[in-house]
Amino acid sequence: MKFWNVPNTISVFRTVLIPISIILLYFGNVELKLIGVILIPLAFALDGVDGLMAKKLNQKTTLGSLLDVLADRITEYMLWIFFSGLGLVPLWAPLIVIPRGVVTDAIRAHATAKGISVYDLPKNRISRFLVSNRIPRILMGLGKAVLFTLLALVLVGLAIPSDVVFWLVVFVVTLNLARGIPVILEAGEVIGSAE
Repeated sequence: MKFWNVPNTISVFRTVLIPISIILLYFGNVELKLIGVILIPLAFALDGVDGLMAKKLNQKTTLGSLLDVLADRITEYMLWIFFSGLGLVPLWAPLIVIPRGVVTDAIRAHATAKGISVYDLPKNRISRFLVSNRIPRILMGLGKAVLFTLLALVLVGLAIPSDVVFWLVVFVVTLNLARGIPVILEAGEVIGSAE
C-alpha cells in the first residue's frame, strides 16, 4: 500500500492549509490575511475531493479513511480553538464539539476494529438519516466552511453581525450533536462486544 497516493496527499495538504491560514490571519497584513481567508474554504472543499479521488482512482484504503477523519478533526479543532481564543466564538462551542468528536471517533475506531461501520449503528430512520445520509454531512461541512470563513473575514475588517455568527455557531453545534448522539447512544452494541 502506497502512502502518497492522490487522496492521501490531498488529505495531508488540506490539513497543512489550516495552520498556514491561522498564521496568516494572526500575524499577516491585510493581503496575507486575505490569503488566509481563502485557504479556509479551500481546505473544506478539498475534503470532498479526497474522497472522490479515492473512489475514482480505486485508491480507497483504511489508511486513507483514517487520514480523512484526522484531517477533518485537525482542521475543525484548530479553527474552533483559534476563533474561540480570539473571542469570536463562544467557549461553549468547542467545549461541546471537541469532546463529541473524540467520543464518536473512539467509537468509530472500536467499531472499525470489529468490522462494524459506525454508519450502520443507528437503528431508527431519523438517526440513520442524520448519521449516514449525505445531506446532513454536506450541511455540516458547508456550515463550518461558511462560519469559519466569515470569522476569518472579521479579522480582515469585515463587519459581520454578531447574531449571524451566533446563529451559525448554534446551527453547526446542533447539527454536530444531532449527528453524534445516535452513534453514542448505539455504541453499546460495539462496546458491549469488547473483549
